[in-house]
Amino acid sequence: MNLITRIVIAAAIILVIVYLSPEAERDDQGKIVSEGSLGIFSVKVGDCLKQSISKDSKYEELGNVVVVPCNEPHESEVYHEKVNFPLFDKNEFPENKEEISEELYNYCLVNLYLNYSFIYDENFELHPRYSNLGIIYFFPTKTSWMTQNDKKVQCLLENTTGKNLIGKFSETVSGF
Repeated sequence: MNLITRIVIAAAIILVIVYLSPEAERDDQGKIVSEGSLGIFSVKVGDCLKQSISKDSKYEELGNVVVVPCNEPHESEVYHEKVNFPLFDKNEFPENKEEISEELYNYCLVNLYLNYSFIYDENFELHPRYSNLGIIYFFPTKTSWMTQNDKKVQCLLENTTGKNLIGKFSETVSGF
């Protein structure tokens, strides 16, 4: 089986899981209390995603994701967001995907440091305990930007080793 076929099959499986999942529920404080599907526009800082978004699909449009309470195994967590990101607050949608990726990665990296400086040592290197973390991000598609005035960027942490995380990153519990 070639790589493209595997990616298509994996994407189809994820779509089936996401669309057949019941809707996630939140408590009065807004925390996810049950596993389920959540529309991408309903994802908030602190939400934990059961499956991470693969690097191969980073430019694909997402409709729903499966979220879980953060005390359950998960692959990523939203740690920061900016509703009106300047790159998308212009008269034209940016077309250069590499430029978008570089700017969003750097933005998320800076905000990781500003909000969670404990993960860095005195040389601004990731502390070995956190060397398994990687940054991914959600950003507007041209369609969502044009039709819904979407300008929101969300930064997520994922475990690059493929192992599940347990707990919230900001609480530095097991898995992080």
